[in-house]
Amino acid sequence: MTKIVAVAAVGQNGVIGLNGRLPWPAQDGEIPLFQEVTLGGALIVGARTIASLPKRLDLGDRRLWTWYGYKEGHEGPIALIERVARCDPGRTIFICGGGATYAAFAKYTNELIITRVNYSGPGDKWFPWAEFAALRAQSAGASRT
Repeated sequence: MTKIVAVAAVGQNGVIGLNGRLPWPAQDGEIPLFQEVTLGGALIVGARTIASLPKRLDLGDRRLWTWYGYKEGHEGPIALIERVARCDPGRTIFICGGGATYAAFAKYTNELIITRVNYSGPGDKWFPWAEFAALRAQSAGASRT
């Protein structure tokens, strides 16, 4: 079975985005932690989130896969997971946002790694905690903070 891990930085109020970007300034250690956690993985990222990433993002040995949402002509979450597992066998699959992508892949996720950011300001995208309720109950206390 392929390991599927959702990785997110989440503000104290559940916010993960504002105007197509992270709502907080870069945090010390945030990028190195993400790099460490996702090392060697296959990253599934929503199309809008990919568009907001720096153009010269250093993926190292990671492989980036785009999910286009539930749009006609594009595969759903399970089809994309199966394709990634087939093309990148043995790699952990990391779900890396945004909010709609987290929500769509939640029921296929085996693990949740959350970095809580000291931010309680405005946002227009929130982490979909409800979709991860069963996983959170199963692994209470296992999240990174």
